[in-house]
Amino acid sequence: MKEKIYKNRRIILYIGIILTVLGIFLAYYRYGKEPWETVGGFFTGFGIGVGLLSLGLKDPAANQ
Repeated sequence: MKEKIYKNRRIILYIGIILTVLGIFLAYYRYGKEPWETVGGFFTGFGIGVGLLSLGLKDPAANQ
């Protein structure tokens, strides 16, 4: 499982970037409408977290 995640780390990074950009646009264009600001903030935070995790992945074969 670790090897499969490591091989797909670029796709995971792209998903994180897309979620971050989606959250920024959603929060910007729906500013002042309460539930959408929260959803936009969640997408932004989750996207940044996913992006950071994908950048921090190490090769599982190097640890053995």
